Amino acid sequence: MQPDLLAERDRARRVRQMRRARLQLVLLLAAIIGGTILAFMTASREGSVPAKEPAAPSAKPNLLIDPAPALPVGSQQPARPAIPTSPPRPTPPPPEPDPGKTAVEHPAPPASPEKDAPVTPPSAREVLSGIGIASKSSATLLPKISEARDVMTRLAAATTLAAKKEWIIEKAGLDDRLREYYEARGGVDPVLGEKEADYEETVQGARLLMVRYRCPRAVGGSLLTAFYRDPSGKVRLDWESFVGYSAMSWTQFREQRPSGPRVFRVFASPDDYYNYEFTDAQKFLSVQLRVLDSTEVVNAFCEMPGDLAVDLKTKLASAPKTGDSQRAWLPLIVRIEFPKEAQSDHCVHFRGIIQDDWLNLHPDVTQ
Repeated sequence: MQPDLLAERDRARRVRQMRRARLQLVLLLAAIIGGTILAFMTASREGSVPAKEPAAPSAKPNLLIDPAPALPVGSQQPARPAIPTSPPRPTPPPPEPDPGKTAVEHPAPPASPEKDAPVTPPSAREVLSGIGIASKSSATLLPKISEARDVMTRLAAATTLAAKKEWIIEKAGLDDRLREYYEARGGVDPVLGEKEADYEETVQGARLLMVRYRCPRAVGGSLLTAFYRDPSGKVRLDWESFVGYSAMSWTQFREQRPSGPRVFRVFASPDDYYNYEFTDAQKFLSVQLRVLDSTEVVNAFCEMPGDLAVDLKTKLASAPKTGDSQRAWLPLIVRIEFPKEAQSDHCVHFRGIIQDDWLNLHPDVTQ
């Protein structure tokens, strides 16, 4: 082979070797530069969030910075700018007592009741635990509509007080009230018709089924009844609100005309009747009252101005109109009394509202 050809091949081989060496050097430099940049970025990112100092025991955590939401696996989360956290604010120490004074805590003096201020009796919502059902009823089941109707059927069929008591919520003095109502007064149970509405009500932890039935004796034509399942599983009726019980009959009240206050379950409606001791419409608010077991009407007059008159007027204004007369009737438990030397048997003083409905009146309030 000619010397010139051999020299040309040798020169071409050296050129290829030099190119490969330069390429390897470029790749090595690129790897070094890339690794340096990556390390620098990682160090910069870690160093951009300052380490949190331990918070003081009384300091509250900063709740204004929301953590970034988690992303699905495989997705890239864009870098977020660092948000500086506010340093915790230490709680200032309490002021040191003056060494020259002795710290003495003076409890607030008890509020002294006003002289002759009326004592507000407990409402039904406050006294349910007092009749022994609230503390035992949280785990009981709500009575069913069919069970409520069965209680009413059995109560109507009962011929003795003991048999009736089997279906009534037990309360202090119940036996006396049953005898007074059925035997001394000759009271009878309301006759109920079709169901109009029902709902659940929880009173002091006791679950009650409230059912409104058609009732010809009731003002407005319907009566609200309350049912409760006792710890043994038996469904019972709130009897006092069912019969509209009051410690004195409407007839006795009008005949005896007591000047002391008496408590009644009544239906109340605003009225424009003024007569006898109550002729001044600017001085008195007139309210017509009826009870469940009588068609006789009594007008009670509340003195104006006053908180009681404002409260009564507000409650009556919100009462729905019912019945053929389209009057607004509201069930209330009230305190009323005749004037001294009363001129009539149907005009009385309105002395107070004990409760806004008839449900579970504490027995002591009716005495």
